[in-house]
Amino acid sequence: MRGRAAGEIRDLRVPLGEGIVGSVARSGEAELVNDVAADPRWRGDHQEVFKTRAILAVPLVAHGAVIGVLQLLNPVGRDRFLEDDLRRMRLFAGILAHPLQNARLYAARRRQFMETVIAWAEAIERKDPYTGGHVRRVMSYSVLLGEELGLSREDLEELWLAATLHDVGKIFVRDEILGKPGALDPEERQIMNRHPVDGAEILASITDLRRVLPGVRNHHERLDGRGYPDGLSGDEIPLLARIIAVADTYDAMTTSRPYRPGLPPERAAAEIQASTGSQFCPTVVAAFARLLASGRFASEDGHAVWRSFLPAS
Repeated sequence: MRGRAAGEIRDLRVPLGEGIVGSVARSGEAELVNDVAADPRWRGDHQEVFKTRAILAVPLVAHGAVIGVLQLLNPVGRDRFLEDDLRRMRLFAGILAHPLQNARLYAARRRQFMETVIAWAEAIERKDPYTGGHVRRVMSYSVLLGEELGLSREDLEELWLAATLHDVGKIFVRDEILGKPGALDPEERQIMNRHPVDGAEILASITDLRRVLPGVRNHHERLDGRGYPDGLSGDEIPLLARIIAVADTYDAMTTSRPYRPGLPPERAAAEIQASTGSQFCPTVVAAFARLLASGRFASEDGHAVWRSFLPAS
């Protein structure tokens, strides 16, 4: 959408059958109206900054159905649209309609996929009665850190997926271990520590999710090599996993459990910073500190970022 009025009408929605454009959408027939004020269907301009004199509206038809309307307002350098304008716009609409429909179908499938991922992760989270909201908080904190670190849009989406699914392997952990109101014994800890491996094995069978395996499998590694499951150290640990590690730990520290209260944010931040270089990546912790100091490390802020990944419904 271009032109002086583009910003004013970008999000304007016209009901089917209403006005000139709505009439074209319903009938499927192109129209050229060079005096809109004389047309009884004209409802006036949305904003007074722009005055519409003429409209050329052509339906976008894909597989026999109208999926939208291509509209031109006020020809430049003359006072009316010509029949030749209408002919050219019909040709253009015929070229545009099918790619647009395919793009909409792709966006709808992608949105459904992303919403399914969230629902799946949150369903598994319900196995643990003490971590309500953990998935959304960790994904929010993770994308905030990724954005602060300058990750590309593609990498941010990959981080979002990995953070959403980081605990998916807990589906194999027995409920009595997940819900134990106290510290785990060595055998229980060994079972719990398998969840990154189990999660990666689950996701390995799903083609669209294989790209997030490193973030899921390695988010409990430590820079000093004393983490699990692979004992990776330093730069061997994938960046997405290093980001999720900070987000996951911060949320775990600030969330209350029956056997201990959650720490205040400042205390949790101090403990994370004290473990910089041994447990956590200094670059990620520096980004964490900047966000916290500026008051931008809040799950609501991250929520706005990851919601932007969802295609419009």
